[in-house]
Amino acid sequence: MADDVVAAVNAAKSSAKVDAKKIGILGSSQGGWVGSMVAAKSKDVSYLLMRVGPGQNVLETIAHEYEGGFIAEGFSKEEIAEIMQMYRQHWALAAKNKTWEDGNNVFLSYQNKPWYKKIYTEPRVKSEASAKWWTWLSKNLYVDSYDYLKQLKTTPVLWQLAEKDWNVNSQKSYPRLVEALTKAGNKDFRVNILPNMGHSGLVVKTGLPNDEFSWQYAAGFWDTMATWLKDRKIAK
Repeated sequence: MADDVVAAVNAAKSSAKVDAKKIGILGSSQGGWVGSMVAAKSKDVSYLLMRVGPGQNVLETIAHEYEGGFIAEGFSKEEIAEIMQMYRQHWALAAKNKTWEDGNNVFLSYQNKPWYKKIYTEPRVKSEASAKWWTWLSKNLYVDSYDYLKQLKTTPVLWQLAEKDWNVNSQKSYPRLVEALTKAGNKDFRVNILPNMGHSGLVVKTGLPNDEFSWQYAAGFWDTMATWLKDRKIAK
């Protein structure tokens, strides 16, 4: 995906209608990984503007997302602790390039737990989709925006996180984002956490999947980006 975006940057650069000095990356969510990779790969990326992108690796981000889902479904803290232990064991095998069957055996070892059939109402069967997901996990679990952001010495960065985000752990992402960009020696970056905002950019109560939907964008979501772009004369 990052290579596709690099190709898009190159295509934009070749257009007479584009100011080659103002080509930037705007991303959300998974864009945190992809965008930071692109900015590190391409010298033609002049800024990185990120919304609710993770400052942790894929594994920790998925774990946070799953935990939020189980909270919303009403599982107890004790049950969630066991469930997440199961998933982490499962993911560890994927990261070691073990087989789908090896990973499935982890799930089967928990099948007598009272909560198991609430998660898997039907027996797990290997399918094209599940095999593809296993392969994706094996290749991506340890992809981390931190590794790429610490290479951005001069690229201006605005990274907006959400206070109540159950897709990205903002509280754990924030210090890692700041640390990576500080290590890079970057003098033009800003990382902030917008109060009462969920992963959608909207005002939320909890940010959990069962939260009441809001049609109100969080304060600072749009205007912070607009001001940041204007201050750098990227936009008028």
